[in-house]
Amino acid sequence: MPLQSLPVEIRSMIWRHSLPEDVPEVCIGWPTCLHGDQQLQEPYLVDTAFPVLMHICRETRQFVLSPHTQYSHLVPRFRFSKEARCKVPYRHFRPELDVFYISNWQYNEVLRMYGFNHEIMRQSAHLAVEMGIWSASSYWFNDLVFRHMQNIKTVSIVFPSSDSERYNFDSSVFQPPTRRCRLVEMRRPREVMGTALMPSSTRGRLSPGNPSVQDWIDFRWQGAAERADITWSNVDGEDIYHGSAWDRESQSFVGVTRAAFMFGQFKRSDKGEETWEEVCRDRLHPQGYEPERVEMTRNPTEWRVNDDESWPPES
Repeated sequence: MPLQSLPVEIRSMIWRHSLPEDVPEVCIGWPTCLHGDQQLQEPYLVDTAFPVLMHICRETRQFVLSPHTQYSHLVPRFRFSKEARCKVPYRHFRPELDVFYISNWQYNEVLRMYGFNHEIMRQSAHLAVEMGIWSASSYWFNDLVFRHMQNIKTVSIVFPSSDSERYNFDSSVFQPPTRRCRLVEMRRPREVMGTALMPSSTRGRLSPGNPSVQDWIDFRWQGAAERADITWSNVDGEDIYHGSAWDRESQSFVGVTRAAFMFGQFKRSDKGEETWEEVCRDRLHPQGYEPERVEMTRNPTEWRVNDDESWPPES
């Protein structure tokens, strides 16, 4: 029986079962540089891939794009992108699935002061931070991860590129991607050396020889755990550690992984080949550069606001 001869209700059920499951995406909060009393714009959204149904026929496209069907809550929504020059798909951030990324400018200006009361962060299972935050000795970040992120499972330290000779571990800042991206694990992190780029105080406390990126990450993790005083687990008589990562018996976090990553950005070649390419190696902020304040005047569900932060900076 030809598909088109089936009742429209049956065809809609077929299209519904053709929709892909959600996959982990990266949520890059906006603005990426916060000034003064600015907060990250809500709701938190992530870019997604175009559903295959968009490319089959007019009826399947209409099924995806129609906002008033019984399946509308299962399909991606669309907003206009200045960079793509068309509407692109998105969905709401899922704290149990997606990765919440914090840039250096976001952390320094606001999150270290208000992050403890940031409900989405408290719920998130997967956190990614710019490498400059990981290198900071401030106890604010230690407390944020070890005390207040109740469900934390993974911490990703994001570097601008796999070429460690291009940046300084403790002071370099880079601009995150604009388009849909994902985290790509750094290849051979125990072979990527950063001796010359680490402060002498850090190098002297690591293992002899040339410390690697992974040595540096593990060193910072151990120091953070010790300084966070994580045995404290009670506020006003209420146990705040009820997430999957907190082990009540040992009074410690278990199963939390940390590793070095880079941003990969989706790219389709002229031949239709799909790849994820390292994207931030040329997005290092110049010495002394400070992004301008961006005013939040657009609705992020209608306009992809991340496109409003151009790179390189407009002169």
